[in-house]
Amino acid sequence: MVNYQDCVTDSVFILPRGAELGGITTWSVRMAKRLKDADEPVALIKHREMNGAKHDDISLDGLSIIKCPGKPAWSVRLNDIISYVPAYHSSLPGLLIPNWTFGTYATCALLSLTESQRMRVLGVAHSDEDIYYDWLSYYEPIIHTFVAVSDEIAANLKTLMPHRVEDILIRPCSVIDSPPTLSRSYSAAKHPIRLMYAGRIQNQQKRIYDLLILAKTMKRRHLDFQLDFFGSGSDESWLRQQFEKFLGADDSQTVTFNGNVPHADMAGYWEKADICVLVSDFEGTSISMLEAMSHGCVPVVTDVSGTKAVIQDGVNGLIVPIGDMSSMTDCIESLINDRQKLEEMGRAAYLSVADKYSFENYMTWFLTMRQAIWNKPPRQWPLGRTLLPEKFQPKPPPSLSERAMNKAKRMTDKARLSLKIRGVLGR
Repeated sequence: MVNYQDCVTDSVFILPRGAELGGITTWSVRMAKRLKDADEPVALIKHREMNGAKHDDISLDGLSIIKCPGKPAWSVRLNDIISYVPAYHSSLPGLLIPNWTFGTYATCALLSLTESQRMRVLGVAHSDEDIYYDWLSYYEPIIHTFVAVSDEIAANLKTLMPHRVEDILIRPCSVIDSPPTLSRSYSAAKHPIRLMYAGRIQNQQKRIYDLLILAKTMKRRHLDFQLDFFGSGSDESWLRQQFEKFLGADDSQTVTFNGNVPHADMAGYWEKADICVLVSDFEGTSISMLEAMSHGCVPVVTDVSGTKAVIQDGVNGLIVPIGDMSSMTDCIESLINDRQKLEEMGRAAYLSVADKYSFENYMTWFLTMRQAIWNKPPRQWPLGRTLLPEKFQPKPPPSLSERAMNKAKRMTDKARLSLKIRGVLGR
């Protein structure tokens, strides 16, 4: 790793939680590698991981890394934000891409008070999630251009910031290299259908518990399947245990947890899978879904942001309501019973993303956008505006009377809950 005092770059991707596994980190790292290969100056500002990991989930080999000391950028204490400034300052002149968290955006805001001429800020809305709208709308004064990764996100941003409509662009975060030639096979009739999930194994947002429900529903219908998990996450251990209880020793090979694998190896796994299953509560435009489709894997996904712009339901994939594993089972069963349709849909999936979501096209667009951003005037954080929203400001300790009222309210709430549990109170 290089010393951050010596690094001068042009495109600066900020990793708020280090090289932890996730779509945003994958996109940032692959963009950095692409820019480096094109002899474009680029660096990654790497904050500490939240979980204290001793190794990177995603390889950063060969890249200029600016190590940011202190706590992970999830912190919103003013002293921590001040401690981040030297690392951010060392990357200038640069286009800063905070990605996410109040900590990264607040640091950019603080830096702009003295360095606005030497910096520009790109705000990327990676997900259709309230917190992203909070970050982008609050730090709008320093953001030169917004990139929404789906039509739905762009519409929401335009509603929130009608005065910035011309600065809001739409572009999914492509992670597809040169499109592969599709020369793959699909599982034959009377053989188990091969399902694959790739991403964080976490119930928050990803709803991975629904995949257990899906497996149980398929089993009740006597549908033969193989489900492979790729990735890791906070709920992996629990999910493994539940599948072991459900499947029993005889079916231990039906569901396989493969952990994190090098990204370069993922192509081979996608080409062995028939169906990519995603059951998320919300997304931006799923990177995993695009990668699967680029290898002819049929997406069967929930109706979240970004899916309808990519998937023509019943043609190159299938879309179901969030949480409706019965409908998802129906979709999978239809492909089990019609393997010709499975193959046709897989090839249609490939054709629909192979060129449109390739990195080659994305890089041309990104470099053009970067130049356009540098041509815009500097943006400085307003002096009268606090670096962090009011909810993060230090509050004075409550008075004696306030403490007494709070205690009385807690006791009342506890009593009401106790009565409700006993059935004394109605709904």
